Amino acid sequence: MKKEKIRAIVVKVVLAFVAVFVLMAFIGLFVPVGNAKPNSDNIEFSSDFSLLNFDASRKHQVVKMDEVDGEHAKKVDNYDNYVIEWNEDGEDIEFEVTVDKAGKYQIAVDYLSLQTTVTNISLNVAVGQTTYKNIQLQSAWGDSSSEQIYDIYGNEVSPVQESRNLWRNVFLYDQQYYLSTPLQFEMVSGVNKVSLTKNKGSLYVGNIYICEVSEYANYSAPQANDAAKKEMITLEAEDPLFKSTPEIRSVSQQNVSCTPYSTDKNMLNAISGDTFNKSGYSLTYAFEVKTAGNYNISLKYFISQTNTSVYTKIFVDNIILNKELNSYEFREKGGFNNETLNIDGEKMLFYFEPGVHTITIQLDASLQSEIYTRMSNIISEINTLYLEIIKLTGGNTDKNMDWEIDKYIKEPLTASQRLNKWKTELEELLTLTNEISKSNPGKHNRLYQNLSNAYDKLCSLAKNPNSLPHKLTVLSEGSSSIANMLSDSLHTSTFSPLTLDKIYVHGEDASLPNPKENFFMSFFGTVQRVFKSGVEKEKGEVVEIWVNRSTYYVSLMQQYADAYYTPKTGVKIRFSLLPDESKITYANASGTQPDAALGVSSTVPYDMGIRGALVNLASFDNFEEVASQFTPGAYTNMIERDNVYGLPETQDFNITYYRKDLVEMLGVEVPQTYEDIIEIVPALQRYGMNYHMPLAGGSGLKSIAVTAPIIYQYGGDIYSDDYLSTAIDSPEAIEAMNMMVELFSLYSLPLTSQSFYNTFRSGTIPIGVAGFEVYLQLTTAAPEIAGAWDVTLAPGVERVDEDGNTYIDRTNTSDAKGCVIFNKSKKQQEAWDFIAWWLSSDIQASFANAIEATYGPTFLWNTANIEAFKQLAIDENHINVILEQWKWSYNIPQTPATYIIERGISNVWNTAVFDQAPIRAAISDAVFEINREIKRKMQEFGYIDSKGLPLVEYYVPSREETFAKWVK
Repeated sequence: MKKEKIRAIVVKVVLAFVAVFVLMAFIGLFVPVGNAKPNSDNIEFSSDFSLLNFDASRKHQVVKMDEVDGEHAKKVDNYDNYVIEWNEDGEDIEFEVTVDKAGKYQIAVDYLSLQTTVTNISLNVAVGQTTYKNIQLQSAWGDSSSEQIYDIYGNEVSPVQESRNLWRNVFLYDQQYYLSTPLQFEMVSGVNKVSLTKNKGSLYVGNIYICEVSEYANYSAPQANDAAKKEMITLEAEDPLFKSTPEIRSVSQQNVSCTPYSTDKNMLNAISGDTFNKSGYSLTYAFEVKTAGNYNISLKYFISQTNTSVYTKIFVDNIILNKELNSYEFREKGGFNNETLNIDGEKMLFYFEPGVHTITIQLDASLQSEIYTRMSNIISEINTLYLEIIKLTGGNTDKNMDWEIDKYIKEPLTASQRLNKWKTELEELLTLTNEISKSNPGKHNRLYQNLSNAYDKLCSLAKNPNSLPHKLTVLSEGSSSIANMLSDSLHTSTFSPLTLDKIYVHGEDASLPNPKENFFMSFFGTVQRVFKSGVEKEKGEVVEIWVNRSTYYVSLMQQYADAYYTPKTGVKIRFSLLPDESKITYANASGTQPDAALGVSSTVPYDMGIRGALVNLASFDNFEEVASQFTPGAYTNMIERDNVYGLPETQDFNITYYRKDLVEMLGVEVPQTYEDIIEIVPALQRYGMNYHMPLAGGSGLKSIAVTAPIIYQYGGDIYSDDYLSTAIDSPEAIEAMNMMVELFSLYSLPLTSQSFYNTFRSGTIPIGVAGFEVYLQLTTAAPEIAGAWDVTLAPGVERVDEDGNTYIDRTNTSDAKGCVIFNKSKKQQEAWDFIAWWLSSDIQASFANAIEATYGPTFLWNTANIEAFKQLAIDENHINVILEQWKWSYNIPQTPATYIIERGISNVWNTAVFDQAPIRAAISDAVFEINREIKRKMQEFGYIDSKGLPLVEYYVPSREETFAKWVK
């Protein structure tokens, strides 16, 4: 009976709970939830605005540009002094400074950035014997429109970012903003020569200030003033006057306490901590004070990384007023919180006169930089020990061989001493990590956990140093090695994710809004979002375009079309995500295809075009003008006779990557030909290293994109002149395939390589050929080898031209993502007009800049447009190498039977390498099978009759025709 009563009570409680829940949900449908865009006190940017306020209380002297270079100095708007326009890279500004006493000095500069790309201005500054390189002068960025912009579904989206013409006064900091104070330059008593060299960028330079180094003063409360005790100025964080980088972006927080908020639309209402997260990134807000008096400053913030503190420098009217604001700590407390700037609980007061004032919040990882620097040193030392072991063992990891490692590795420390040294350093770093992150004493953050895991592995190795030759995967090789764990932690060590919703400038008696969500309003908001969820469709006639890319790209492409194309042409464009390319075929068969598609694989245009599904783009009037923007070889695989079924949107490349440090250590030259590769392979293999060829990628079928280029380089071809048979049995092709086989069977290049990036990073394969993906990985995810690697052209074959001149044939593929228009579309001209606009140099360069600015450097847009590619925010030398390699681009022409040639060449290579079969016999067998299949497919598509006689001439621009006007 008792059990039945208990069961009945439980049932009643559950039913009551459900009833209350249903009732609340029903009520929630009718309770108004949401906040409109508030009337914030943010002041909008105007061309008259400047941040030239300088702390004149510091002892300093001013260097004026008309005194430095009177010939080129001039006057410009919005600046009272003379300026020099600095455009040419490598140019110097030199002057002399006389100081009364020897010591350390700091330099501040008035400047206006003329940059329109995401690349910051970079300077080298030399004072006497002290030189600092790659000092960054940031540009000012902001929304291109002050109006709210919505996508086709009514969700608010960020406007495109644009650079601001804003005069600023800044002190020079180190490249990564890891020092707590500006750079210090040693000067002697008397005359000192100062030289500023511009590496890149464009700017106006105004006054330069030479200041004695001085400590920031302690906070001192202003005189009592009660006039503003009840004043409240509210600034919306998502509307800064400007930001230091366009990477910082606004997001929609689904939090009822954030404004604006809507239950059926996404509204931008906060600065994202996922983008406002790097040392040196800053946000500046402007506001107007109407009542003079003392004010508090409060920030409503959220830190997404648990148990982590974020430090900031806070400038008031462009000046750090006291040392407490030079590294102010925000602690992670769970959810949004209000933080009134304070010192040990005592709220700071700031006196403001009536007028416009500014607050700048700059992320500061100077405290964490010691962790970063020491980890970087440990990684470097681990790599050095790894190479010493490889030299000693020759890569021999036989577990039956015993080593007394300390007898051979002694300088500067033995292996045992190094392991114990690193243990001590990691123990200190673990302690330092806890001291810096004070949010939750006793609880550890992500960085601490990563360091702890590396420490445990290091302790295990230190117990038995003689096992090191057998445990290189624990030390330095592979994704779970100590070196890799520390490398992955480098980013985490200085990661400072600070989400901001509001900044309040308020009197002492003003009441701050509650930063936390009200439970009931949050519940009602969730209910309404569920019931209002759904997909709205654009009304009216639109050009429908499917995009085979991620949501990030599609979202920004839609913004671009809405902002720049539709207002200009009146034609609406609707982009839709295409998660699976096979849907194109099904949609075309069922008559539900779009008007056009972007980002499709390079094989799609030809495969669908010869089946009558696509429009011949060459039929449009301005086709040649549009096509002239690309390398001719980038779309040869999209051509069938005189029909061009696609044009490239983005383009890959194959170039040589090499570790400068390891190549120098080994004393080898970067190979330019396959014979050069053969020469350096013994030196590499002597130390357990090797060379990477694209042929080693994956296993099984070898793509024609990695086999055919070598045949072309030797002067061969894969097709006969009439495309009705294969030419892989020509003497040139046989010589090429012999080289392909011998590199692996005779010279032991690695047969498979699942990740060239990982082996390159660890140093086991310090040189090889790879494409865009590896470039992106190395530039964004390998900080431990930054500056230690470089690129050059892919190797080729030395040949002699008709005039007797020797050259290296570097013919290679450069896989391209393409644009196509569907034959069944009733808006073919409208689709083409958009594609022509989209592929233009200006739009591609602008979009490349915007996508990287919006989502970060991992979203580098490898546009196929040559002029736009030149403007990408990457190393200029790398751009030149890639463009030079693009001159040799020749994407393999397609026929209905290309697949069988690909399979045939792959089978020849596999048979010769793995089965040691005679290569000529393997080629003969392949030729018979290939020619039979070519005849069958050419007959199927109506190019030849049943007797093999041509019905329609098959024509694709040859390699010689493609290169005729391109390769010089």
